[in-house]
Amino acid sequence: MLTYQSLFSFFAAAVYLLVAGLCAQAFFTGRRLDRINRKSLWWAIFALLFVLLAALRLSGLEEYWRNETRNLLRKDGIYEMRRDVQAPLSVIAILCCTALVALAARSHLRTRVGSPYRIIAYARFAAACLCGLVVLRVISFHAIDTLLYGPLKLNWVIDLGASLVIGLCAYRFGRIRQMPRTRH
Repeated sequence: MLTYQSLFSFFAAAVYLLVAGLCAQAFFTGRRLDRINRKSLWWAIFALLFVLLAALRLSGLEEYWRNETRNLLRKDGIYEMRRDVQAPLSVIAILCCTALVALAARSHLRTRVGSPYRIIAYARFAAACLCGLVVLRVISFHAIDTLLYGPLKLNWVIDLGASLVIGLCAYRFGRIRQMPRTRH
């Protein structure tokens, strides 16, 4: 299952692991300055997400799933009809990602300006975009792939952009000296 990885994949995995470290630091900062609460636990979730993304990237598991699905469809003789399944799955994935982004935006709007919890809301927004991207890559619908891997390389822009936003949010959260006493 382990496959040859490009230099870009190693770079992305290194970025993922760096962001995972920053998220772990933010979690421990939140734990040290405040009792463990639901909001601070988001950093632990983000750290785990990025460790899993690095493992996916380095192992080639994402590509493996894509190839195995294609092989299964070829074996069943329905590979030519795959777009009939991929199109609705892509629409569902995009709608789910949009819903996650909307929930993250709602969370952002409910936090007060200057609150450390607003930083978590930004990170959740970026994580929703990143998770949607991973799902779209696994579905591998040609029309979406043309956008993701085309001349603009939206795949890398969204992937690295969302990762860096979360990393920056974790870094800022990790530099907080005291937590506010209010919920938001």
